[in-house]
Amino acid sequence: MLDEGLKRGLVDPRLRFKRVQGHRDVWELSFDRDGRATLRYERLPGGELLIEWRRVGGHDIFAAP
Repeated sequence: MLDEGLKRGLVDPRLRFKRVQGHRDVWELSFDRDGRATLRYERLPGGELLIEWRRVGGHDIFAAP
């Protein structure tokens, strides 16, 4: 779901995908009431999408995204 949304430029709004404040290339998403994840992504040569999952957990992950 995330991969396809990033490829099309339309991430499912239920994920609440947005940039982490103060971090230009780190993004966050919500996957449950207290489920959060931070990630970085980029397009590789040839169009393949690389997703680097940084933190997965609750709100406490934002101390060091």
